[in-house]
Amino acid sequence: MMVKKEHIDFWVQTALRDWEVANDLSQSGKFMYSLFFAHLTVEKLLKAHWLKSTGESAPPKVHSLTVLYEKTGFKLPLHLEAELPIITAWNLEARYQDYKDRFYKTCTREYTAAKLNIVNELKECLIKGLQ
Repeated sequence: MMVKKEHIDFWVQTALRDWEVANDLSQSGKFMYSLFFAHLTVEKLLKAHWLKSTGESAPPKVHSLTVLYEKTGFKLPLHLEAELPIITAWNLEARYQDYKDRFYKTCTREYTAAKLNIVNELKECLIKGLQ
């Protein structure tokens, strides 16, 4: 059985892999999917924070970043906290096709680049908070 630090490290490492994928997808012009992987990055880092704050071995099976964030006790700068509902909307797993089509049109190169900068700041803040 893994100990708590190993559980946290697992979530951080998988988040960092997802972050690499998000950047690769952005570079190849697959902006909608890039933002989906950016969402996964933040979700997994928040799950690492949840583990740290609760001491439990498994985080809740939710995708809402706001719900996860509220359960961590960690405090983000307000401008990053305000981004959580926006980033949550990038979770495309079970969305209807019409939602995906509308979201696809939103995901321009400029929008994606700006949002990835925000996610990078959020990622760095969350990782720093785990140390």
